Amino acid sequence: AEAAWGKGYATEATRACLEFGFNTLALPLIVALIRPVNERSLLVAERLGMREVAESDYRGLIHCVFELSADEFRALSAKSSAAD
Repeated sequence: AEAAWGKGYATEATRACLEFGFNTLALPLIVALIRPVNERSLLVAERLGMREVAESDYRGLIHCVFELSADEFRALSAKSSAAD
């Protein structure tokens, strides 16, 4: 899997999941739980506009809790489209 690192696949896949969740499922909010040691995943979440809102103990491990609302996602998408 290291051969795929740094090529943007995680960002692209995560963006597709966010688009599906907001546009197809009409979810109002998407939450991600990410282990603090997983620095690359933290960066992907931040790059896509998710914000860290808390830390939580999940299954005995500390996780960073990130969230993004549908309105925030649409605003970021519109900004991104205007820049292209």
